[in-house]
Amino acid sequence: MSQGAPQPRANINVDIDFIASEIVRADDEFAPDLRDMYMDLSFTLIEARFPQLHQALAECGSGYNLKASPECAAVYIEAMNRIQPFVHDVIERKRQAISPDPLQNYDGIKYMSPFWFEGAGDVWRRVDHGSRRYSIKSCADVRRNSENCLTDPTKPNDYCFRLYGHALICEPGYNCPYLRFPLMKCIQEGHISDYARLKNCVEGLPNYAACTRGYVAQNV
Repeated sequence: MSQGAPQPRANINVDIDFIASEIVRADDEFAPDLRDMYMDLSFTLIEARFPQLHQALAECGSGYNLKASPECAAVYIEAMNRIQPFVHDVIERKRQAISPDPLQNYDGIKYMSPFWFEGAGDVWRRVDHGSRRYSIKSCADVRRNSENCLTDPTKPNDYCFRLYGHALICEPGYNCPYLRFPLMKCIQEGHISDYARLKNCVEGLPNYAACTRGYVAQNV
């Protein structure tokens, strides 16, 4: 006698809600395991929405044996393609429900570096995704934090140096997004305590001074 399609776990909706909440919290705090969270949410939603596909994946074993089994690879691709709209919908609904400043068209996987959650990176990331709380004025806060750090003997030098770099690059990267990569390269390559070298690197970039005041076309 056929047992019919496999049934998802009774508490699966609780798991889905928890994982989605953790993903949305990662909008505000760097989460190095964010990719794993997305995978967990994907497979949990597959179990809830497509239990037969979930069962087929489970039968493929750990890692789904994708290279050794074309059949498992095909099931995996089908499952991922079918579940992605649901993943996006669950995260977006949770973001609108719990975030004090819900980002728009946001994919946290694109920001898998602590840089994007501090100073200039945080300002750029949020403004690019429709933040209602961040603007060019937020760069003044970045600069103020840097100045306060430099006058506070209890703050470690490497931390203050990092904030100093963010203060240098915030406005020009905000006004001229094409400068962001070279600006980031300067602050990531500068010696940990060499403020002059960092300042020279940043200020030597084309259009830097003009971009601190507003947008300037890249070919100027």
